[in-house]
Amino acid sequence: MLIKEGEGLTVEFKERYTPRIDRDIVSFANSKGGRLLLGVDDRGKEPVFEMDLFFRAIFYRDPKYSLKTYKGRGKGTEETTQKTTRKTTRKIIDAITKKADITQKELAAFIGITEDGVKYHITRLKRKGILKRIGPDKGGHWEIVG
Repeated sequence: MLIKEGEGLTVEFKERYTPRIDRDIVSFANSKGGRLLLGVDDRGKEPVFEMDLFFRAIFYRDPKYSLKTYKGRGKGTEETTQKTTRKTTRKIIDAITKKADITQKELAAFIGITEDGVKYHITRLKRKGILKRIGPDKGGHWEIVG
């Protein structure tokens, strides 16, 4: 019944918990009181509760919080990650081309990523046969193979 009537002075819908929810509760406490319905979006779509061998609660969320991509809504996470990886890989290769004895610490500072990030990309380049380490960690150098 409350959901069908919609939001008002004494009814507030919250799709999900947020740290700011306390403000709504205090607001109700400082006025006539009210009811806060968690799991209901602003359109009034209520959760579905199902029970057979298991209990399930289905909460609907606004599509803007979805991880899926939709036409006209920008690039997907996977595509963005791949593009960033390609750019970082290119920066590493360019830096090694300029200075073959560059350290991983220097690469991290030059590119602006962590040393672990550099290790990750170098490992990928080695596996692909693009990069090879010649000599020891101290005193050796990088060689671009492919």
